[in-house]
Amino acid sequence: MSHQRGDIRSCESEFEWYIDQAYKELRNGVVNVRFSDNVFSCPYCRGSREYTYSDLLRHASRIARESRSSGVEDKARHMGLEEFLQWDLHSKTKCSESTSGNIASHQTSGNTVSSDKTGDELYVWPWFVVIVNIPTVERNGKFSGGSGKKLKDEWIKQGYKIIKVHPLWSWRGHSGQAVVEFGKEWDGLKHAMMFVKALEKDKHGREDWYDRTRQKDDKFYVWIAGEEDYNANSLVGDHLRKNGDLKTLSAIQKEDNLEDRERELRTRAAKNESEKMKLEDEKKMNELAILEQKKAGERVLKLAEEQKKLGSLEEDLKEKEEELESLEDLNQALIIKERLTNDELQEARKELISGLKANPPRSQIGVKRMGDLDVKPFEAAAKKRGSVKGAQDAIKLASSWEERLRDPNWHPFKITTVNGDSKEILDEEDEKIAELKEVCDEGIYAAVVTALKELNEYNPSGRYPLPELWNNKEKRKATLKEGVEYILKQWRVYKPKNKRG
Repeated sequence: MSHQRGDIRSCESEFEWYIDQAYKELRNGVVNVRFSDNVFSCPYCRGSREYTYSDLLRHASRIARESRSSGVEDKARHMGLEEFLQWDLHSKTKCSESTSGNIASHQTSGNTVSSDKTGDELYVWPWFVVIVNIPTVERNGKFSGGSGKKLKDEWIKQGYKIIKVHPLWSWRGHSGQAVVEFGKEWDGLKHAMMFVKALEKDKHGREDWYDRTRQKDDKFYVWIAGEEDYNANSLVGDHLRKNGDLKTLSAIQKEDNLEDRERELRTRAAKNESEKMKLEDEKKMNELAILEQKKAGERVLKLAEEQKKLGSLEEDLKEKEEELESLEDLNQALIIKERLTNDELQEARKELISGLKANPPRSQIGVKRMGDLDVKPFEAAAKKRGSVKGAQDAIKLASSWEERLRDPNWHPFKITTVNGDSKEILDEEDEKIAELKEVCDEGIYAAVVTALKELNEYNPSGRYPLPELWNNKEKRKATLKEGVEYILKQWRVYKPKNKRG
């Protein structure tokens, strides 16, 4: 791990050496970048084309920070070129370039604004203060520094009216620079000037920072953002162009005056509108009072008509109530008659069941004891065994299941929902049902389940078989009509025939 750290420090030291070497060559005139006042070239690129100052600065910054094909030495030399252009040539070229093709190229892209004809100094608006030389710490090739919130809270405690602190970040992390926003009000400029005055003491302003010959200490360097910062091809310039505009103090004052005038006109217009609305409201109130008086008269007439209709409705209601009482008496009589008729039908059904008990199983209509256990499957199982003991065991098994079927405490059914309706079905997980299915064959299982379901349907509380009129042909409960028709049919077949003399 220590060997790896040593390699990293060695690479960084070599990179810094190349930057410093390139900067010294350019500053001492060993390497030249200038053809004329407005024409430059890159000394580190073969066949370099002609550049303006700003274009060459962008070229150096792009190679140093974004190029993937360039080597360490090439990137370092371009970074040294960028420092030379910013610190040594910037002040010499800004006047000549502001009147040359650089203005045309920047104004067409919307990035550069030059001073107005009056020479009034341009400031970035909203008001910004540039801060450099913020302490940073390097870790694994990346730089980190204090957060904007921490700096803002600290300066607010000192009495400054700060909107926000924007630390500036590059590809290597915290750049050691920040932009402090003070808002758009004149009070914001006042606080910005107080802030700069407090931190700028002991020669820590813009000129002091860009003075290459001056030894820098670890304190902040601060200044109010102006035209040079706004037009600079740097992190500071990028942020200022994105978040502000260049304006003179007189232009800002004119805008404020216009806004005050506009605000005054809006206030007057609102006042006039308020008076107008007040008159209109009074007019509407008078109209509403007249309309309300008219409606009150109409309501009195309508109320008289409704009273008349109400009397008629009361008479109709009384007649309907009398009709309803008659219908209720008739309905009660029909219910009693239906009950008597149903009792007669039940008696007739019982008589049919009593008379047809002796009918053979093969007859179309007969009587079936619902809930009786069919012993045929048990007998069939005994025949398969072919022994007397097997037959006895089958009889015992049938008797055992007969007793279980008669037990009202055994209820192997569960409620389930099918298509939204509750339905009672056999619980196949019941212990006795599971035992029946495992031990006995399908015939015995079906016989027990059938008897169990019939008992649950016809006599769930008593759990003993009940006789029922049965359609043997269709294997279902027979209707009373079918029973009567069957009796009549049998009577016609077996009635005595008249003998002829």
